[in-house]
Amino acid sequence: MFRRPRSLLVAVLLLMCVVVPIAAAQEATPELGPELPPGVSAEFLGGAPMPELPANPGVVVLVRLTIETGAALPADPNDPTAAFIVVESGALTLTSQGPITVSRASEAEFRFEPVAEKTAVTLTTGDAVSVGPFQGTEARNDGDVPAVFLLVNILPAGMAGEATPAASPAP
Repeated sequence: MFRRPRSLLVAVLLLMCVVVPIAAAQEATPELGPELPPGVSAEFLGGAPMPELPANPGVVVLVRLTIETGAALPADPNDPTAAFIVVESGALTLTSQGPITVSRASEAEFRFEPVAEKTAVTLTTGDAVSVGPFQGTEARNDGDVPAVFLLVNILPAGMAGEATPAASPAP
């Protein structure tokens, strides 16, 4: 699939423990979770169960990726990293060599949708998914607009040199 730094995923998961209860609060309901100090706000971006972390996780990386219409990131079944993905805009179609669980966007609760291996599933704005190590997963854009998503890669120790993809120039 694509190289995913593992340490970043751990940090995101720990942050979710604080942010998830806050994001679930709505104007008419009492706020859940710890109260934040004045001047601090939180926005829940997504969450999904993590089936497995790589052996000896050592590096976590956060990347914003854009896949143009018709483009794809190919599956790599030898990729030892784990990934957490949250779609920011557009639609992202995934096909994984193993089962995954998609978390559908919802302000009120997590809505989990199990997806069988080798089954295409489309994620839209706010949807999230995690992919375990050695679980080749293709990501493609079958839509009419670019698919933009945040990718948290969790790499095994020793893969730090592969943690950051070559950046594209800013427009």
